[in-house]
Amino acid sequence: MMNQLCLADTFSEFNRFNIFKQVQGSEIDQLIWNRQKDLKGIKGAIDALNSPQLKTGFYYLNKQKEHYRTTAFLSFEEAKSALDADYWARAIALTDIQEYMPADKRMEWNECVSNWETPEFSQEAVYSTLIDLLNNRVTYLAQRVDKVFQNLSGAHVTNSPMGFGQKMIFAGVTDKFGDTVSSKVEYLHDLRFVIAKFMDRRLDPHTSTGKIVASCRKNPGNWYAIDGGAFEIKLFKSGTAHIKVHSDIAWRLNEILAELYPMAIPSEFRNKPERKIKTFNFAQRLISGKAIGTLAEMEATRIWDRTGYEPRCTGRKENCVSFRYAPDNKDDLKELEEVLFAAGGVKTSYNEYQFDYDFLAARHEILCFGAIPCHKSHQYYPTPESLAEPLVEWCDIEEGDICLEPEGEQAG
Repeated sequence: MMNQLCLADTFSEFNRFNIFKQVQGSEIDQLIWNRQKDLKGIKGAIDALNSPQLKTGFYYLNKQKEHYRTTAFLSFEEAKSALDADYWARAIALTDIQEYMPADKRMEWNECVSNWETPEFSQEAVYSTLIDLLNNRVTYLAQRVDKVFQNLSGAHVTNSPMGFGQKMIFAGVTDKFGDTVSSKVEYLHDLRFVIAKFMDRRLDPHTSTGKIVASCRKNPGNWYAIDGGAFEIKLFKSGTAHIKVHSDIAWRLNEILAELYPMAIPSEFRNKPERKIKTFNFAQRLISGKAIGTLAEMEATRIWDRTGYEPRCTGRKENCVSFRYAPDNKDDLKELEEVLFAAGGVKTSYNEYQFDYDFLAARHEILCFGAIPCHKSHQYYPTPESLAEPLVEWCDIEEGDICLEPEGEQAG
């Protein structure tokens, strides 16, 4: 049996690309201990329920006139299988294994959990299974990178057959009508996913990449900085997408690709350049991938007529936007509102934000760059509440007073 220290040390060995989540052996050990405690609780409950007195009492407590009732419980083995499946789900959730799993393997694992077909949650099984899965993250990641490489355009000499370069071209990202091709966008998203991992960011959901491509397609032939300048993209009417990445990112992509093809990738493609690498300029704070996805789904606020039997939409409010699906988490909402306020928005009511310009038309810049817009770029300098509230009280405005509002928020 491995002890806790050995478990933690082993897990840390699989993070040589410095992008995988560190797994705490103490948390896994705690799950194993909790499972043993819960298993004893199940045994005690079954022994109690098998007593004649409790069986009779439960029968009458559950008795209802002409209604279905049951006095049957799961067997000990069935309850144990359900318990083990639950703890396997908790253990996997402590890692980032499913984040790297191919879709078919991920669905297969989730089905095993749903059907209570997981192995016994014993110390030996947990250690060996998790170590095997954690070790396979490198292979899973390499398979995703390989799919990106295989889907680069073979008709463009910019794409080298020896590995990733700083410039790469995807063909067929949009069709002849200008609509995005989802199968190609998936590979662009995989590229963003890996680059985001290099930057220690979480990227989700997939829809945000499609929104970015569609937005860039409206202005073909122009370069757009994506995700805080991690890479740049330019779309053409022909449907091709040109990508420029940092040289530091190119060799790291090839380093991962070499996991599958160690003899096929030349050393100059997968070794870190000896010259000093120019660092990214991340002066602005980047927006989380989850927030980008929610911003991409925002829409013009609808005007509802509720006088009839069913409410109906009669139009849209000018320069006013709302969340299509408002976030439930307070921290997520706080981040989103910080973006909207920085862009000049004012919250007028629940889930409504008013702007002095067409925010939806300018939104693509925020989605592409993936950073909170600076006030200077929008010529917007709002007065903080901590200053505004005392000022309003000091003015002592009463009913009937005439006030002057200088409209100075767009001042240079």
